[in-house]
Order: sequence, then structure tokens, then C-alpha cells
Amino acid sequence: MTQPLTLDQEGYKAMLDGQLDIMAKLWAQHKPDGWKYGCLEELVQKEGRFFSSKPYTSEEKVILKKLAGEVGLCHAKTCYYTTFLGTVANVPGVEYAEGFGLGRIHFPVDHAWLVLNDKAVDFTWGGKLQGRGALPERLVERAEKNLSENVYKGVIIPRKTVLAHAVTTRTASSVLVGWLRYGGTGGLL
Repeated sequence: MTQPLTLDQEGYKAMLDGQLDIMAKLWAQHKPDGWKYGCLEELVQKEGRFFSSKPYTSEEKVILKKLAGEVGLCHAKTCYYTTFLGTVANVPGVEYAEGFGLGRIHFPVDHAWLVLNDKAVDFTWGGKLQGRGALPERLVERAEKNLSENVYKGVIIPRKTVLAHAVTTRTASSVLVGWLRYGGTGGLL
């Protein structure tokens, strides 16, 4: 039986960078005329950064508990919606980010998460929390587990840009997709 591949944070960062580079090179051949980036992978490689994996402090956990109470239920595949709700909550020091996450699944996933003091806050990865599992304490535990087991590389998007995107598109969807053509903020700031 083959042993599963396990890497530390630096190993996951190298794996994510390598996979994003491959995808960016593949899509570069098909970049539409006039577009600054050919794909999300290229945009994140050129404009994004890795977020810290240092554990949350006790003060940060208090903020995260408040934030989790504002966000409520979090399910897998609702990252854009959940992160939008966290942005709407307007908790001081919390920012919105999009990009890619990688961890136990060893495959980059386009993703959205919140950021507090340069640390990813991801309430959505890890399956559905049932009943009392959706309590703020459990969501903070999930965020702590995700922070220690995954890496996140992306771009911080200003709150007013996220809100403007939601009003314009009438969805809580990826803001970065709109940035592909114009690069940077596309005049959204």
C-alpha cells in the first residue's frame, strides 16, 4: 500500500506555486487579445501572495468567534458567499481575499477566504457542520485546522470593491474573474 503524500507548509507552497505556473503557461497560449492575464492562475502568480500560517492568538480567536457568529452556517462549496457575509459583517481588521488554496487534496482550488492579521480565515473547508457544529466555537476550530493544514495564495480585495461587485452582478461570486481582462482592479476602486 502506498503511503499518502504529506508535506509541511513550505512543501505545500512549492507544490501550489508549481501547479499555478504550469496552468498559467498552458492558458497563456489562449489569452484573448487585450487581456492582461490569461487565467486566474496567472493573475494570482503575478499579483498574489501567500498568507501566514502562524496560529491565531487568543485575541484573534475572540475576533474570529464574533465573525463566525455573524457568518452563521458554513458549508463546503460556499466560500464566495460565506466570505461575502464576513465582509458585510464589517468586523474591524478582517479583509476579503480570493485566490487558490491547497492542502490535503494536493490540487489547487480556486477559493475565497477572509484574512485577519495576514492569516487566512477559512470557515468553509472541511465538510458540513451539523446542528451544534455550526456554533461559532466550532467554526473557529475549523478555521484553526484549515490554517494549519492548508496554504492560501491570493489577492486581498477591498471591501468596497467586493460590495460593488455584489451589487453589480447580484451574486456573491468571484471578483477576480472580472479582473482577468483589465488587470488589477479594472477601475473598481
